[in-house]
Amino acid sequence: MSALEQLLRHERLITLASLVAITGLAWTWLVPMAQQMNAMLPEDATAPDSSAWGSAYFWMVFCMWAAMMVGMMLPSATPVLLLYSGVLRRSAQPALALPGTLSLGLGYLLAWTIFSLLATTLQWLLSQQSLLSYAMAITRRDLAAGLLIATGIYQFTALKQTCLTRCRSPIEFLQRRWKKGLTGALRMGLRHGLYCIGCCGPLMLLLFYAGMMNLIWIAGLSALVLLEKLTRWGPASTRISGSLLVLAGMGMLARL
Repeated sequence: MSALEQLLRHERLITLASLVAITGLAWTWLVPMAQQMNAMLPEDATAPDSSAWGSAYFWMVFCMWAAMMVGMMLPSATPVLLLYSGVLRRSAQPALALPGTLSLGLGYLLAWTIFSLLATTLQWLLSQQSLLSYAMAITRRDLAAGLLIATGIYQFTALKQTCLTRCRSPIEFLQRRWKKGLTGALRMGLRHGLYCIGCCGPLMLLLFYAGMMNLIWIAGLSALVLLEKLTRWGPASTRISGSLLVLAGMGMLARL
């Protein structure tokens, strides 16, 4: 192996290790925080709670959403990040591989940070209407059922399939959306993040049904995202999960 090949392999390992480290840090912070919050829930955890929402609490919830999105979504962006890094390493400016990949990743996470801010704002609005429990789950069963049905139906829509195709095809994405420089990489990452939100954003909103700190649902949704975006069973899994969500929502409505 030549010195250049060793250097390229070394940089690839650095990129991959960085992704693993960032994801691990997010989960390392998220799991103890969820356990601590669940331990603090009152006995009647279904009771609505709007009294805690001050500016400090809003930003704490926002940080929790942001950490969840890093831990849940960054692993599924690994293919496009590694592919982009590999292209740059073999270009006329291989020194841009690490900073370019970092810029692409920052753009991707910026999209999910904006999503986290919107989700936090929606939680605040629901809380002001006494529609959220202490566990930050929707308290009205008809609304919860509607959320399940709407998310299930979305799994079959053309928008979902288009965004999923973009997420599953990193080579095509880079070919069609390539932009030069660090600013270009940031814009590419932001666009890829928006595709990812179009693909997986509604699934993330299921945490309004399960409760924001429900680790079982967080892990399950993370697994579903990886299944959809990184495996050959991805398209089939969207139809299966969509059908199950619609049936679960209809079952809830039938029991009202």
